[in-house]
Amino acid sequence: MLRFKDRYDADTPLSMVFPDLVKAYPEYYEGVGLKKHCNDIHRYWKEHRILEMMQNAFQVIPDQAMKPSEAYHQVVRKNVEFVELDHMAGRTPAVMMVPYPPGIPVMMGGEVMNEKADPIFDYLKLRQDFENAFPGYESEIHGVERTSRDEKRFFRTLCVKK
Repeated sequence: MLRFKDRYDADTPLSMVFPDLVKAYPEYYEGVGLKKHCNDIHRYWKEHRILEMMQNAFQVIPDQAMKPSEAYHQVVRKNVEFVELDHMAGRTPAVMMVPYPPGIPVMMGGEVMNEKADPIFDYLKLRQDFENAFPGYESEIHGVERTSRDEKRFFRTLCVKK
């Protein structure tokens, strides 16, 4: 930590601190210093109230369309399809969605992404937007896959077919 703090104070170029990150995403990180980078991430989290949105998401118990075991049976029967987050309104995920951290499910299979679940949608959308603003900082969300097009990443999950 002390070495990191020294590099932060010196605004050491990211290419010296995180060379693989810069190599993978030069258009985002080439020529950027560690201090600026850390401050940009902190500012993003603060301005978008990501921690508050996470807390809001975990306060919701979504409506249940079916038991989690029945949602699992839909997966086994291949009665599911991938649906991108932006198209999940009214859909029923067939799998649980568990963001890490903290590793607590925000939705179980069989629960409905409806208005009651808006705080969950809003939080997942923020996480998706963060990953597009800061590529290379993807975190695990069990039950969520990423797809890409036009150099943007989109979250998608298995939902029960309509």
